[in-house]
Amino acid sequence: MQPLNYPCSRPRHAGLCLPRRSPVHTAITAAASALLLLLLLLLAAAPRHVAAQCTTILVGSGATVDGSMIMARNADAGEAIKPAGLLHHPAPGKPVHFRSNINAFAADLPADALAYTASPSFFTMAPGSHNPSFECCGVNAAGVSVTATETILPSAKALAADPLDEERGLGEDGIVSVLLPVARSAREGVELLGAMVEERGASEGYGVALMDQRDLWYFENGGGHQWLAQRVPDDSYFVSANQGRFTTIPTSDSDALASSGVQSFARQHGLCNSSRPFSFFECYMQDDPSDRHFYNRPRVSRLQFLYSGHQGPDYPVFLKPKKKLSVWDVARGLRDHFQGTPGEPYFAQNPGGPWRPISLLRTQLAHVSVQRPVGGGLPDELTFVEWVAWGMPTLSPFLPLYLRALPKVPARLQGPSDQPDDTTLYWIMRRLQAVVFQDFPVLAPPAIKVITTLERGIAKAARAMEHRYKASLASENPGAAPQLVQDFTDAAVEVTAAVISKVTALLAAKAGLGPLTNDDYAAMLVAAELEYHFHLPEGPQGRGKKDKRKGPEIKGGLDTGAEGGAAAAAAGGGEPQEAGAAPKST
Repeated sequence: MQPLNYPCSRPRHAGLCLPRRSPVHTAITAAASALLLLLLLLLAAAPRHVAAQCTTILVGSGATVDGSMIMARNADAGEAIKPAGLLHHPAPGKPVHFRSNINAFAADLPADALAYTASPSFFTMAPGSHNPSFECCGVNAAGVSVTATETILPSAKALAADPLDEERGLGEDGIVSVLLPVARSAREGVELLGAMVEERGASEGYGVALMDQRDLWYFENGGGHQWLAQRVPDDSYFVSANQGRFTTIPTSDSDALASSGVQSFARQHGLCNSSRPFSFFECYMQDDPSDRHFYNRPRVSRLQFLYSGHQGPDYPVFLKPKKKLSVWDVARGLRDHFQGTPGEPYFAQNPGGPWRPISLLRTQLAHVSVQRPVGGGLPDELTFVEWVAWGMPTLSPFLPLYLRALPKVPARLQGPSDQPDDTTLYWIMRRLQAVVFQDFPVLAPPAIKVITTLERGIAKAARAMEHRYKASLASENPGAAPQLVQDFTDAAVEVTAAVISKVTALLAAKAGLGPLTNDDYAAMLVAAELEYHFHLPEGPQGRGKKDKRKGPEIKGGLDTGAEGGAAAAAAGGGEPQEAGAAPKST
């Protein structure tokens, strides 16, 4: 590798501009394969961490610019390398047996199970697994979409009264895989999920979002068998960040569903103050200083400030935005890392910052699933679009996938593995992200500029494809319409792969990194993620020895960051924005 030929704001080792305090500073000169092995051993030997991951944003149809519903989530992993593929499941036409890959949960699916497309984790597609699972998001032939899960933590008191069933209960591993084949509506999906939790138990705490062409729901469990789900109001949005959010239960069953004894169980076991009105959060959810000041609530506060200018000190479950939100406003939220505030970690190169950011290097994928109005001039199969970014969304373009109309998943989106490659889109994006983190302040701005330009071009091409699709359906050859979706998707994927690969090479050269192997990229990615991990050391359901960082008390715009937050909130609209760009002030 060649020496660095530009000012490096990080320590230098063998030509690499490495993250400060990287655990591999003394080993970086070793051969790439040996280095990667060392990193993985270090990762395995490090203290285990609580799987408290993800950020969810849900928007009702009356709160968006075009009447769409939006269901979005950053699917964060517990480590740097956990690829997700994209897999289409045809309608089986016969009974199917699902078996979890992490515990003894199993379910028999009916012969009339629906076709669906989802994103399973790589290791569940490998030889020896029972079946694909850990499917983080997807949509079925009936137009029902699910994203799962948002990790939430029931309180120690709630778990003592209603323990999780880690051995046999339903967990993140199976939720999408057992709901999408059978749910004909979002509400039915909620009812099915609630019945499984009540009857068979949950193996972990989770929030799950479900959407169809009419409604958008969110589900939370408060222990092994207690749960509450609410419909997102049409005029509002909802955000969750690894902590239960529901409080009171609406009186109308058209807006809420719950386990049969959710209130009486709490009173019987003394889970909360019975002299006050029932609160699901107070009775069932963990709420400790780390939740309030570092890990969870700062993200909720940030998004509520960006979208509503909400100043706290409360954190309403549902809020109306100050302006109607677009896909790109939501994508900007998933890409946020407290730009313009003292808590921005990446441009400031401060992994010890006061707040856990929304956008992380350990994100598996981010998605913004959009259900556009039925009867709004689009064919039914085009009304659902899943915009997907692989890896860290700040450094990845969101690509539109018409999953209900796409004949075949492109090869670059199928089944990446934990072995780095230069062909799958997941690893192409991760290579770029690994390079940028060698010197984020210098390398991120040009990368983000290219990503924004790429997104704008692909979004424009998507609109043109939709017009051609409608024209094709009205022509003498309507059967040609699906090929238009295939051609557009293939082209969008190939253009993205080519552009990002070229940018990665240019930025690596700018950084003086020299020729890099796939193992080099993986080593840099693991090293950077180990430093910018933003996680809590393991304890029972997140309790025990926790990260000692305690940020300032949250006040609206995160204390002195109000100016930068307002600038970010004002930059939304109907076109991609340079989300994640350098902060205006720090």
